Amino acid sequence: MVAVALGLTMMTAPVQAWELNSPYKDDLTIRHNVEMFISDASEEMDVAFTAITKIGKKSDDGIKVSFGWEGLEAGGQVMEDMMFDGNLDGHGFLKSMDDGDDMRNMWAPFFFVYPGQAVEKGSEWSAKDKEEGLSFTFEAMGVKKLKETETMHVKMKFKSASSSSVSGDGEFWVRKDGMIMKYEIDVSNWFIPMAGQVFDGSIEGVLDD
Repeated sequence: MVAVALGLTMMTAPVQAWELNSPYKDDLTIRHNVEMFISDASEEMDVAFTAITKIGKKSDDGIKVSFGWEGLEAGGQVMEDMMFDGNLDGHGFLKSMDDGDDMRNMWAPFFFVYPGQAVEKGSEWSAKDKEEGLSFTFEAMGVKKLKETETMHVKMKFKSASSSSVSGDGEFWVRKDGMIMKYEIDVSNWFIPMAGQVFDGSIEGVLDD
C-alpha cells in the first residue's frame, strides 16, 4: 500500500495567504494544451497534445482518475488518443496507475499536490511515496497575476530513489479555485513506457477553459 507523508511549514510573516485545496470533484474533466521538447543521446523531438484529466468517484483507495491525451503529434506524426487509469489521494498525489509504477512515475510530475490549507509566500510542503521513494517538495512564491488572473505561484522539485531515478523541477500557477492555469516542468532521466526510452525534457501546459 502506498504511504504518503504530507507536511506543511508556514512562515510567520503576515503576508497574503491563500487556501490551496484540490478542485477535484466527481465527473470533472480538465484540459491543458501541452507543448514538450524531449531529447536523448540520439534524437530530439517536439511533442504537442491536449492533456485530459478526468476525475472519477472517490473510494477507499482515493480518487479515481483517468489521464491521457488527445491530438498528440510527436515528431510530425499523429498518435492515437489514449487514456490511462489511476488513483489520487485527497491532496492530488498520484498514488498508483493501473499500468504500473513506470507509468505512474511518468505521469506523476503533472499532478500538483495541494496542501489542503492556507499558504503564503515562503510556505513549504512535501509529499512522498515511502515504498517507491518518489518525493515532491513545493514552495509558494507568492501571488502573481497571469493574464489578469491572480494565481499562487508555486515551485516544485521531485526525485525518485527507485531504479527509475527520474528527477526534475517545475512551476505551477494555481487559481484561487485550485485549478492549475499553467505549469512548466523540466525532467531528467524520464522514462516514457510507450517509447521504451529515457528522455530529458521540458513541458509547458496551459489550461484550456
